[in-house]
Amino acid sequence: MTDVNYIKRRLKGTDAAILGTVYQLEKRPVTSNTYEGRNPNAKTYEFYLDDRRAGRNDVDFESSFNIHLDLFRNTMQACSDAGIKHVVVIETPNTIDVLRRECTKILLEGNVPFTYLRTSDEMIQLNDFTFESGIRGNLNMVSSLVKPGDESDDLWDSFDVQGDFTGLGKTAREDMAAVAVQSLISLDWSKSRILDVRTNNLFIQTDLTHTATKPPKFDKEWCVRSNLLASRLERLD
Repeated sequence: MTDVNYIKRRLKGTDAAILGTVYQLEKRPVTSNTYEGRNPNAKTYEFYLDDRRAGRNDVDFESSFNIHLDLFRNTMQACSDAGIKHVVVIETPNTIDVLRRECTKILLEGNVPFTYLRTSDEMIQLNDFTFESGIRGNLNMVSSLVKPGDESDDLWDSFDVQGDFTGLGKTAREDMAAVAVQSLISLDWSKSRILDVRTNNLFIQTDLTHTATKPPKFDKEWCVRSNLLASRLERLD
């Protein structure tokens, strides 16, 4: 991910991309014959969007700030060079304010329209999540359109980053992933925006013990209850 041209080649033929702000980094020894010019004792970073289960947090954030920023800058440059039409940027939980502003500055200086997706809620993982359970949160979404000439600091100085604390205070990672995909389906790719997601109240309780003679069919939508997201997103633009 340090080579813009390499990323560009991987993105060839792609219309949109989803990326994060801060990744979980793990330092690992170089695998033989995988990194040209590296000796067998060299180390490299493997990176994961958000937190990997059983992952090692062996790279502290302060020492890796520039690594995260370079990953983001290189990826956005490659998206621009590859002709990507829209990017969805997910603000991951470890994103501090200074990095949030720097990433937004890179987005504003580029020429690729974007949806910056974030939540002030704690992001949790649903251990009982299945495809059949679908969207689990009663989500509230607020969109703030980004206009030409907007500055990163001005955007975030006027944005309620912490939220109003009236909701549940927890949003499922699975629901955030669904919002990222549905935003590409429902929203105008020519516009840039900050999309804030919060869970209003308790998660939808899903009973998968079907008593009907015929089980329900799930082949009409890409994600169960994604129609709820679609209807809310379409009202935002």
